[in-house]
Formats: sequence, structure tokens, C-alpha cells
Amino acid sequence: MTPDKFREAIIVAYNENTPEGLEQPSPGDLKRFFLSLLAEGLSKEDTETLTKFFNPINQYPDLETGIKRYELDKLKPLRKFIIGETEQPREIIVKLLAILIDFKPRPYSKWKEECQIIPKENDELNQSKQKSDVSSSIVFITIEDEPLDAQKMQNRETEIRERDNTTETKAKIDGQAVDQSATVNITNTKKTLPNIYIEILKSRYRIIITYSLGILVACSGLFFYFQKSNKGCMIWTGYQYERTSCDKQSGKPPIVTYNDSLYKQMTRIEDPNTLTKNDIGSTWYAIIQKDSLEFYTSPGYHPLNPNKKLKPLTEYILNKYVKESKSKL
Repeated sequence: MTPDKFREAIIVAYNENTPEGLEQPSPGDLKRFFLSLLAEGLSKEDTETLTKFFNPINQYPDLETGIKRYELDKLKPLRKFIIGETEQPREIIVKLLAILIDFKPRPYSKWKEECQIIPKENDELNQSKQKSDVSSSIVFITIEDEPLDAQKMQNRETEIRERDNTTETKAKIDGQAVDQSATVNITNTKKTLPNIYIEILKSRYRIIITYSLGILVACSGLFFYFQKSNKGCMIWTGYQYERTSCDKQSGKPPIVTYNDSLYKQMTRIEDPNTLTKNDIGSTWYAIIQKDSLEFYTSPGYHPLNPNKKLKPLTEYILNKYVKESKSKL
């Protein structure tokens, strides 16, 4: 079971039993829903998910404050996913909808584990059936004796007996005469499959196995190729990346090839005054204009200027641009 199947299951559950007020929710409605769920009590996993979304760098003292002060525009991706305008949202957006509709089992790891029990049993039954089919195909291979070969052997035996009856001779061995009779013992053994038939069967099996392996390798290569090429594109929204169609005309902001790391980790810090020494090592910045800086949660290049590389936050930059800004306030 893949994360895509998990996302589809959540959408089906939402469409079948849409909670009252979530038919066409506004960003404000979503914020009120989350505050209501928080007041009723959340599990540890749900609390961690909401904290990661509403208070990712712990800039607020608690989760409730983070939800209340969260910008409404940042809830638009969740709203678009709910009303069907977005087909491939970020993973955390899917988790948020699962919390809103109380989808169970969740998170994804629990859902995957429970949904794999029945398929696993079916796989074992299919494997047993395949083994039975192979055994049956081998057991029912029969080889009939050729009547012509049996007749030849009988004729040969008759000829030997007649010759023995007419060719009795006497011979002297160590001065004694003995009657020497030719005795032929014929042992009638059960005939086995001729070697030529065995070689033919082996050759056919080798050809089948070779073709099967070739098809398997080709299919695997095509699978990984399409997995890699179907990742699509993404666009900068002003504070994070969102997935979009590669067919759209590129403008400002530009449409870029999907990058999993940037998509999940790159976020612009809108309130630099929340930065402290503890953020050194996990924060990067870019100088936009004189005395004007932007801060980000991931290294790389500026989303709107691919020639401007982000630099790691230092204590000097923190003291000069953040603490001085605080003192002016």
C-alpha cells in the first residue's frame, strides 16, 4: 500500500461522510475547526502533526497560539485539496485532512499495517496454488512405450536363442574337454524417458526462464523511469513550494522541476524576530536589498533568483539584522 492509496482512501472517506461545515470551508473555518479539535483533545501523533504545520520552529509558546496566529493564506493549500482543486498536495496536507474527518486508522503507518493483512493471506494462497499447479503439470507427464521398439527386442531375443541351440561346441581347457554353451541372460528392464526428450524439455525451460527474466528486467527499468519522470513540477507561493502542472506557462514565479527535499523542507521565515542562537545551523539567509534579508529553513538558492545562493545564519548576522531590528521596535 502506497501513500497515494492512503490519500485516495481519505478522499473517499471525506466524500462519503463529509463533516458539517467542511463542504466548502474557508481558511477561517479550517482554523476554527483545528482549535475546536485541540480543545476536545488530540492524540500524541495528531498533536505532533499540527505542531509541525502551525508551529514548526516553536516560535509560539504553545500550539493553540500557533493556530490562532497562523496566516489564513497558508491554509489555502488545505482548502484546495478539500474542494478538489489540488490532486497531489504535500504529505502534511493529507495528514491534516485525516485529522479533520477523524479518518481511521491513522497515521499512514497504522493504516498500511492493517490494510496489508488480507492481501498477505491472499498472496500465500496464490503461491500455494501456483506450486500445486506446477506439481500437477509434472505429475501428469507420461511416456508411452513405442510398440516397434518392444517388437525389435522380442525378435532379438528369439534370434539369440536359436543361435545358441545350433552353436554348441566343445573346447579343451587345461587338458579337459568341456561343453561350452553360450548363455545369454536378458534382463527386461523398465524403459525410461529417452535422453533426447529430456534435452528438449531442458532447452524449453531455459528459453522460458531467459525470456521471463528479460521481461522482468525491462518492466523494472520502465517502472523506475516513469517513477522518476512523473514527479512533475512545483512553484514558489511566497513562503513554500506547491506542486503544479509542468504544462503551465512559466512566468513569475517560475515553474521548476519537482525537488523532494525543497518541497518538504524549504520555507520562508516570515517573522525573523523569532530567531535565536538556537536557530544557527538550521537557518539560511539571502540579502535582498541593503539592510533587507530573508531567512529560510533549508539551504540552496533563492526561490525567485536561482543565481543567489543562500548563506548559513551566523551570530554576526543574527546580532546585526535581527537583534538590532528588535531594539528598534
